[in-house]
Amino acid sequence: PMPWDGSGSFTDGETEDYLLKIDRRMFVLDFGDAPWEYHTLTVDSGAVHRIRSGFSLGDLVSEDDEGRPGAKADGDKGDDGVYWATPIVPGDEAEFKFLASTGGILNGWIDFGQDSSWDETKDHVLRNVQLQTGSQTIIIPIPADAKSGTTFARFRFSDVGDLPPYGPDLRNEQIDSTLIPVGEVEDYLIRIEGATDVTKGSGAPAEFRLYQNSPNPFNPTTTIAFDLPQTAFVELTVHDVLGREIRRLVHEKQAAGHYAATWDGKDELGQTAASGVYFYRIKVKTKQRTMTDLGKMILIK
Repeated sequence: PMPWDGSGSFTDGETEDYLLKIDRRMFVLDFGDAPWEYHTLTVDSGAVHRIRSGFSLGDLVSEDDEGRPGAKADGDKGDDGVYWATPIVPGDEAEFKFLASTGGILNGWIDFGQDSSWDETKDHVLRNVQLQTGSQTIIIPIPADAKSGTTFARFRFSDVGDLPPYGPDLRNEQIDSTLIPVGEVEDYLIRIEGATDVTKGSGAPAEFRLYQNSPNPFNPTTTIAFDLPQTAFVELTVHDVLGREIRRLVHEKQAAGHYAATWDGKDELGQTAASGVYFYRIKVKTKQRTMTDLGKMILIK
C-alpha cells in the first residue's frame, strides 16, 4: 500500500484535531514558604529551584507544586539545612551553620528593616559563598540599625551564582527548564534581639543559680537573671502552662558571669502574650554535666 500523508477527502469517517500542552512542570520543583509579601508564589515570581537528587541544604528537600507562604515560614518540611548558634543582635556578629549535601553556591538574605522585602543592599548577607559537602560555620555581621523583632531570612543553594531572592518567572508556560536553577530554597522566621536584651555582669559567681524574675507580676517586661560559674551552653526559654515553648531568650555559649535576659511579653512572632501564668526554663550544658531549673512568673494586663 501507498503511505498516507494525512491529506485528502473521504465520504465516510471523521477528523478530530486537538491542541496539546506540554506541562512545564514535568521536572520536580522546590519553592519557598515565607509570607506571600516576600515573593513566594508563582504569580509573584517566587523563588524556585529544580530538585536534583543529592543536591540540597540539609538532608531533606520537599517537592512543591507551588510556594507555601505562611506566617512562620514552616510550610516546607524540607527546610533543615540552616541553624544559628548565637543570638542575632544589632551591631554584633551572628554564627550560622549550614549543612550541604554536596558542593554548591549559597546566597542569603535577611530582612533587617522588616519591610517585607530583601531589596536593600544590606539584606544580602551572603553573596556567592562556596559551600563544601558537610557542615560549615559562617559569621554574618548584623547591621547596627537592624530592627529588633521577628523577621524572615531566605537562603538559596544552587549550582549557579548571582541569584536574586526571587524568580525565575514561571508564568511563561514555555519556559526552558534549564533556566530554573538546580538546588533548594529555604526560608526561616528569625528573631533579631534588642541590643540590650541580654546583659552580662562582672566577676565569676561561685555556683549556678537561676533567680526569680523581677518584677513579678509584670507588665509588659520582666528581667530573668542567672549565674554561670563556668563556660557553658545556655538555653533560656519561656513556656505557657501547657509546656509549649513560646519564646527563646538565650541560645548560645556563654562565659562564666552574672547574666540577665529581658522578656517583653511577646512570642516569637512578636505578638503580645495573653495574661496568665508562664514558666521560664534554663538548661546549662558544660563538658561535665547538664543542669536545668525552672521559674514561674505572671503576666498581667
